[in-house]
Amino acid sequence: MFQFLTTIFVGITLLMGGVFGYEKINQELIGHKHLIRVLNEKQEEIEKKFLLTTDSLDAKLGAAITNIAATDTLRDSRSTINTNFTNLNTDKIEVSTTTVGNITSLPNLATIGTITTGVWNGTVIGVAYNGTGTTSPTTNQVMLGNGSSGFKVVNGFGTSGQFLTSQGVSTAPTWTTSAVSLTDSYAWTGLHTFTATTTISRLDVTGGLARFNGVDYGFPSLIGAAGDVLTIDRLSSTTLKWTPPATSTVSVVLRPSSGAIETADVVVSTNTIMSCGKFILPFVMTVNKISLNFAGVSGASTLDIGVYSQDGLNKLIDVTTSSTSTPGAISTAVSAVRLTPADYWACVIPNGTSNVTLSMWSAGNTTAIRRISYDVDGPNLDGIITGLSAGTLPATFATSSLTFAAGSEGNNAPIIRFDN
Repeated sequence: MFQFLTTIFVGITLLMGGVFGYEKINQELIGHKHLIRVLNEKQEEIEKKFLLTTDSLDAKLGAAITNIAATDTLRDSRSTINTNFTNLNTDKIEVSTTTVGNITSLPNLATIGTITTGVWNGTVIGVAYNGTGTTSPTTNQVMLGNGSSGFKVVNGFGTSGQFLTSQGVSTAPTWTTSAVSLTDSYAWTGLHTFTATTTISRLDVTGGLARFNGVDYGFPSLIGAAGDVLTIDRLSSTTLKWTPPATSTVSVVLRPSSGAIETADVVVSTNTIMSCGKFILPFVMTVNKISLNFAGVSGASTLDIGVYSQDGLNKLIDVTTSSTSTPGAISTAVSAVRLTPADYWACVIPNGTSNVTLSMWSAGNTTAIRRISYDVDGPNLDGIITGLSAGTLPATFATSSLTFAAGSEGNNAPIIRFDN
């Protein structure tokens, strides 16, 4: 009986234990499933929040999570659960208002594009990242490239008017004072004035006029024949042309422009008065000798003989006769002065106080010639200049200052002969 009761007790006990053990196991299974469901829901929530998938976790921010299947037991999933918790803790993104702690790279930041707002308050951008490497470049200095060191500046500021001049390849330019190269070619288009003495070895004038002493000249485009001379084209006051030389004349006695045809012996006695007459030379001539006639002298005497340009501003010949006390023709050497066809003035002035009677052209009693030579509005065609330095021909004279003095040297022109 005891054994029977014992057997029944044991059976009841086993039955009760089986019932209670099953319930415990069943409860554990229910909790296991709930935990798996919660973990999976959290994983989905994290993936949605941080745009993570199990296939591209390495390219995203956040933690790598391993899924737990519904059929996995709690006991078999413990290591997976612990690993997931560790990853979530290690790879979490800290919530902060100023910084995210441990990020070492953000690949997608490179594609963010142009930053249009904000203020840069960082350190100096380095040269390797296209920065200048400095926050304080020197004011108003020219910046130069400096390889891996970024930038440098031109040495100094130079002085006013200087140019930044190349010093060749791989050498920094420097400030230099402008200068005209003696070997370079220049195309001058503006007006340039050279005040100092300037030597020009070759002057090329193409299609324009060359100015000399304020006068413009146009030169012919072709070279003349041997012996040709440049003369003014009468059709154009600025054009020069090549003209064959006239036959060189051996001798000529100059005829006065006044038209006087008579001669007279006129006393020339005052060494401060110059007597002049105008004449025309119609050909080219080189004068080597000049002659005139002393009709009478009161003692040893000399005269200065001068030849002037038409305007009286250029003295072309200035010679002094030899001293003589004997009447007659007297010749004086001239240093080969070449005269071209033009109007000239022949003038004489005595050097001493002795009276010289000089053969001269004279209007004489021809009233018509006197009137046309002296009464027409304009400079006289012969006459005298007074108030000069004793015995000295002036460098220039004003032709309008010639005066007429009837009955003296004032209405006569010297009779002069040229020889070459």
